[in-house]
Amino acid sequence: MKKIIGSLLLGLCVQAQAVELEFAPIFNEGAVLQCEIPVNIWGTADPGETVTVSFAEQKKTAQADAHGKWMLQLDPMNASSDPRTLAASSTSNQQLTTIHNVVVGEVWLATGQSNMHQPARVTKEGREALKRVHSKVHFSKVPLREGAPHIPPCTKEELSWGKFGPAHNQLAAVAFHFAEELQPKVGKHVGVIQCSYGGTPIESWMPEEALQGTRRGKWVQTMLANERKRGLSADELKKEMADYDAAKAAKTPNLKQPVGNPFYSKTPAALYESMTKEIIPYTARGVLWYQGEANAARPDEYVELLSAHIGRMREDFQCSELPFYIVQLSAWGPGEKYWPAFRVAQGKVRDTVPHTGLALSLDKGDKTDIHPTDKKPVGQRLAYLALNEVYGVDTPSRGPMLKAAKPKGTKMILTFDYALDGLKTMNGSDAVTGFEIAGSDNQFVAADARITGANEITLSAASVARPQFARYAWNGFFEPALNLYNAADLPAEPFQYP
Repeated sequence: MKKIIGSLLLGLCVQAQAVELEFAPIFNEGAVLQCEIPVNIWGTADPGETVTVSFAEQKKTAQADAHGKWMLQLDPMNASSDPRTLAASSTSNQQLTTIHNVVVGEVWLATGQSNMHQPARVTKEGREALKRVHSKVHFSKVPLREGAPHIPPCTKEELSWGKFGPAHNQLAAVAFHFAEELQPKVGKHVGVIQCSYGGTPIESWMPEEALQGTRRGKWVQTMLANERKRGLSADELKKEMADYDAAKAAKTPNLKQPVGNPFYSKTPAALYESMTKEIIPYTARGVLWYQGEANAARPDEYVELLSAHIGRMREDFQCSELPFYIVQLSAWGPGEKYWPAFRVAQGKVRDTVPHTGLALSLDKGDKTDIHPTDKKPVGQRLAYLALNEVYGVDTPSRGPMLKAAKPKGTKMILTFDYALDGLKTMNGSDAVTGFEIAGSDNQFVAADARITGANEITLSAASVARPQFARYAWNGFFEPALNLYNAADLPAEPFQYP
């Protein structure tokens, strides 16, 4: 009997040792830690275990909670190219885990839908860049995931870090060209964590709590409650979605999305739960956001949604002033109905939420393809914003922006901020394209637009005797191409006046 009891107790002791000392999967060989601010480090261990983390001559301790989770902060560190070892040890179990070749530099999160997801290898400049290894541009990419909480956490292999080059070519084109422009200017290693999924609305990237505070809150609550009633098993859910995707690919008429799928990528909060949570709260310098095509038909709602999203990102990543840089929607032919107003909505977020910026891309679009491949200028413009506003580099980062409009008889006089050394047309033409004016009837016609001063444009049209309204770049795609820029070759921003 004593032998039996002893065997049972031994078995229970073995079971009690279940939790292994680990860093969170995002901490991997080749990772970049953020310089100059406190750095979050977290992982798992036995409940109650004391964990000591060592890095760069620092030692910090934390105690695992009842669920075996621990977190601590390293003190701010100078940037360093020296590959160092991040180590964690436990007191009672004498466990040790190490991560090698960790550097300290600049970390940025790159998130959004398909135009952020588009890999560098599909663009002309990206293919050229892939011919060599970029030793100071590191990245980790969160895999496409649906089904949380029914799927396990990401593995270290799934969140592995690599240096951009032939063997690691999956980094988004926009994110790569951002890092490529930024790295030599700041003189540090740059790490990008990409978390993106094509075709997804902003609601997918927001937790339920953040959505409930918006005008979409009641709709989200009702939708998720109805979908959860069915209680599909993971296997049933997988089969329903496979059948739906196959029918969609076959262009089945009158196809309806299956009910009861609270974890589909387009469902509110789905990607926040399955993807973003995998990297919260990794310490980063800022966020790059390229999303909006899936929300373009609802520009009035987007200002509130994106503002709430930024607030929640800052809360999750523990930085109340986390820089957040937005890519304004590009040019696309079918977008003429909603996209102009949506671009203005994106600008309103920049104007009302502190520490945000807007990178224009409307001159780099494609008439028939919603995924334009000219991504290098877009990444560069994001980098200009970061260099100017985060790193204190004196570089132009904004294109001409309407300052004032004044009707004057048969003409309308516009003045612009951010003209720098003067407005110009990129093609050298005397005529500036993309402007429209209207009289009191609000019927817009193409305007004859001329540069009449360093920061001034004069508009007129034979059919408009007394102009009252004006707008610029108010279409999905632009023919002839927009040609108004400042001296730094940055394009003018769309507007509607008044």
